[in-house]
Amino acid sequence: MTDSSELFRVSAKAVICVQGHGQDRVLLLRTPAGKWDLPGGRLEPGEDIEASLARELVEEMGISIPIGPVIYCSVRRRAPPKQNVVVVAYVCTMDTEPDQIVLSAEHETVRLFSAAEIGELGLVDSYREAIEKAFGHMSTMV
Repeated sequence: MTDSSELFRVSAKAVICVQGHGQDRVLLLRTPAGKWDLPGGRLEPGEDIEASLARELVEEMGISIPIGPVIYCSVRRRAPPKQNVVVVAYVCTMDTEPDQIVLSAEHETVRLFSAAEIGELGLVDSYREAIEKAFGHMSTMV
């Protein structure tokens, strides 16, 4: 029998990069609890990971954008009864202005952040590390 503490759920996240006005930024969503979050979420049974992320972006923000390459993957081990999580982060780009995004009830605010602001947000380590990699990726984009 498999020990349930070693089971993992998969969470697909989008690090949405926005370039312009002389500054690279990433999009984050704030939860009703006041925590900043990357868009995305859990896979549903039998769902492809990229399809899951595309579905989550439509559900959470009302947008459909191309899903880019995986930029970061990590394992978050959590104490029972919580389940361990594999976080797979994809780098994506968006032309939509944040004020055109229609948020679901899961989030209350959408905002763009510069690299300098990320360290002050108290993000989960895996999210912060994925965002740092995305800023490195943006610096190589033309």
